[in-house]
Amino acid sequence: MTAWLIFALISVGSLKLVTAATGAVTGGYEIDSGQNATISAHAVTKKVTNNHASGLGIYIPLNSATEWATYVSNAPAGVTVEDVASCGGVSVGGYCWYYPGVANQSCDTVCSGHGGCVDSGITWSNDLTNCKAVASAFFGAIGDPWVDGGLNYGCWKSTVGAQAVYFGSGTCSAVYGFAKRFCSCAN
Repeated sequence: MTAWLIFALISVGSLKLVTAATGAVTGGYEIDSGQNATISAHAVTKKVTNNHASGLGIYIPLNSATEWATYVSNAPAGVTVEDVASCGGVSVGGYCWYYPGVANQSCDTVCSGHGGCVDSGITWSNDLTNCKAVASAFFGAIGDPWVDGGLNYGCWKSTVGAQAVYFGSGTCSAVYGFAKRFCSCAN
């Protein structure tokens, strides 16, 4: 398990060590050391980057608009909070998603006109629940088949046969001949 550093924004600003998974958690969001995430909460979207000197993950409280606003205004040293351009695609899971018009394109290509590909979004979509959420945002409710493709292209939809939706680890630069990849872009 990864050790996490929690920045509690309660009057004194106490620190706690915890273990947890990366991503959205009950009441907040966690970001591993050296990583960033685009977080949309309470009608405010920001890119948060964790370069804290401890080398540990951070917890960002999101229970209320006040907690989120306080964190944005008073981020700990080594943690940057930046504005992000509005999403011109489909917003799911705090990421801005695009679905290409043709197969055989990397997300670097798809996102070239949208501020670049966001690796953490590609990683976020690497499981069944998150990939389904992205695909459903574009196509409505999608039934089976859902397949763990194991092909390292992230969340993608086949353009041949049953046109199944697949998921697996991926990178922004991956290309697959008959697949249209769901791509997380900066805006």
